Amino acid sequence: MTPIDPEPLIWGFIGGLLGHMLKLVHHANLPKKDRPVLLGDHMFWVGGFVSGLLGTIMTMAYVRSGINLPAFAALNIGASAPLIAGKLLSSVPAVGKTDIEE
Repeated sequence: MTPIDPEPLIWGFIGGLLGHMLKLVHHANLPKKDRPVLLGDHMFWVGGFVSGLLGTIMTMAYVRSGINLPAFAALNIGASAPLIAGKLLSSVPAVGKTDIEE
């Protein structure tokens, strides 16, 4: 196995984090009384890490396929990964639910 340049993977991770960073910016612009408590919520940070990990995985797939990714392309791929995963998960039907009425 050939060694992988870590730079595109780092950009992919950062791209995956972009959505969470934008949430922080959005909430920072709200009046203090309307801001949710994000910084103390560990699930917010876990979600951010998972989003970054999804970005890294998607970027790794491109790199392993032999595609040379400049930083901006890796950033875009990383940013799209959580959105793609969210769309895929939202299309999976819930277990135990049917549309058939008895």
